[in-house]
Amino acid sequence: MLQLYNSLGRTRAPFAPSDPTHVPRYMFGPTPYSYAPIGNARTAVIFDVLARVLRAQTPKRTDARNITDIDDKITAAAARSTS
Repeated sequence: MLQLYNSLGRTRAPFAPSDPTHVPRYMFGPTPYSYAPIGNARTAVIFDVLARVLRAQTPKRTDARNITDIDDKITAAAARSTS
C-alpha cells in the first residue's frame, strides 16, 4: 500500500484516490526568473518518482504540469539585467 507524508498532520497517510483506476495529478511548474533554485529540481524529481510508482499500481494516470506565466516583476528584472 502506498503511503504519502501529510505535512499538515505530520503523519503518513494511505494514498486512496477517489477512482483507483485513474489517478490525475497536477504539478505547479517553475517561475522562469534569474537562477533556478534547487526546489524546482526537487519538485520535478518527486513528481517523476511518484509517476513511476503509480505506473506500477494504477492502470491510468493523467499528468499535467505548467510553467508559471511571466509577470511584470520578472520582465522588469530581465530588462535591468540586460542593460
